Amino acid sequence: LRMAETLGFDPRELHVEFFGLNHLSWMSKAVYRGRDLLPELKNDIGFTSRVSEFAMFDPDLLHTLPYLPNEYLYYYYHREKAFANIRDAEMTRGGMIAENNRAMLEQLRHMDIGANPDA
Repeated sequence: LRMAETLGFDPRELHVEFFGLNHLSWMSKAVYRGRDLLPELKNDIGFTSRVSEFAMFDPDLLHTLPYLPNEYLYYYYHREKAFANIRDAEMTRGGMIAENNRAMLEQLRHMDIGANPDA
């Protein structure tokens, strides 16, 4: 959807194909109206910089790859940067999730679902 929106395409007409396993996957095709746009999209810095899943990657890397990697492959292709980001972060991902869960559970404790089910 984000790709179609970025390109100004009807999302029902953009068909993408992936291969791989779960988080280790790559986009192998991006077909719009019968034409595979992937070869030009992966080399279009204007496009890749506007789609968050691709913006994190070095444009030179995307140019050398035959396919577009999913965002989780950042930890593979840019492992030194990823490690530095984790090391230098004020809070770990696990800590962030724990804090979000604590805040959510606190809000839920004060809700009256019977009186306000929409909340």
